[in-house]
Amino acid sequence: MKHNMLNCYIDGKKAAIAIVENVIYLMSHSSDWTGAKLDNMLGWKFARRICAVGPHNYAPAMEPGYIREILLDFAGIDAKAVIVEGTPEFDTIRANIRKCPGRSCKRSPRPEAPEATEAPQPQPVPDPAPIPQPAPAPKKAPAEVVHEKYNTLLAIMRAGEAAYLYGPAGSGKNHVCEQIARALGIEFYYQNSVTDEYKLTGFIDGAGVYHETEFYRAFKNGGLFMLDEMDASCPDTLVTLNAALANGYFTFPCGRVKMNPDFHCIAAGNTCGRGATEEYTGRSVLDAASLNRFMPVKFDYCRAIETKLAGAGGADILEFIRDMRKSAAAAGIHIVLGYRNIQRLAKFRDIFNARELVEYCVTGGYDKDEINILKAGLVHKDNPFALAM
Repeated sequence: MKHNMLNCYIDGKKAAIAIVENVIYLMSHSSDWTGAKLDNMLGWKFARRICAVGPHNYAPAMEPGYIREILLDFAGIDAKAVIVEGTPEFDTIRANIRKCPGRSCKRSPRPEAPEATEAPQPQPVPDPAPIPQPAPAPKKAPAEVVHEKYNTLLAIMRAGEAAYLYGPAGSGKNHVCEQIARALGIEFYYQNSVTDEYKLTGFIDGAGVYHETEFYRAFKNGGLFMLDEMDASCPDTLVTLNAALANGYFTFPCGRVKMNPDFHCIAAGNTCGRGATEEYTGRSVLDAASLNRFMPVKFDYCRAIETKLAGAGGADILEFIRDMRKSAAAAGIHIVLGYRNIQRLAKFRDIFNARELVEYCVTGGYDKDEINILKAGLVHKDNPFALAM
């Protein structure tokens, strides 16, 4: 039976979140979850079934923000605070409970000291040798949240194939490529859209010096090369990249170079390579041979990453951003609502008022009519950010 379990405190109650055979369960020493919609499970005392989870979503399912979200969505429990094992807050609560296992920790009154009597003075003894203390255990770093397509990309790279990520702006394509490079133990090389061939191949200047490119370094020395905005690149220059990937060698201006066995390639864009859309008007139709060289991977916003960026108490931010995306899509209004928008709303919510937050972090640059259309299409009109529009 494959399972994971994480101890935690939910609104001060000692509990645990368990994943057994791709199903999330709540276990607690307190069965008083008023109004909770929870099913019995496997005969475990005070254990209740919450919802199913995908086989690759163990890490996001154990995040505090995600735990709060699934408790609210599937169990009707509006948890205000979820403190998980491995954090300083959890250790503090557990230490206090161990010191005070009962309802109170009042000390018994000290007995009165007997009257002092003169006693013989003890002979001085030499100080004992100091006992070496063990070094403190290093604190466990919190698990890094990864995109839901992380394992897919890692498998493609390990199989020696190239991948093409396509999806909305601000969905974290660059970041996941850096994570993949770290997982493979190789360097990360980045190149934005290619409009001239020399940006890939490099060139020799008038003094006879060859100027290397990110692609050349990765191809020769090994590494993960990311070509961002491939659908905004010149289609003719992509034939160069296609030839290098197909042949396993390429003739650069400085001479012929054989592909390093540790060379990997990921391209990214906002479209699937079939030309401009209403949202991304400056995109080109990619050559069929070039597209066929890459395995297409649709890349959207990741709920686990969004939950972490919004932070504790950021449920209203996530509700507003996701609602705005649906409203914009229905109205045909192009607006980027990615991780940066969520992060900025969380960062500045204690500095600006709600109206300023929406203007500075979401709707800045859009006219009043467009904003009114977006507001009219919102489902959660009582959201504090929606009310501020």
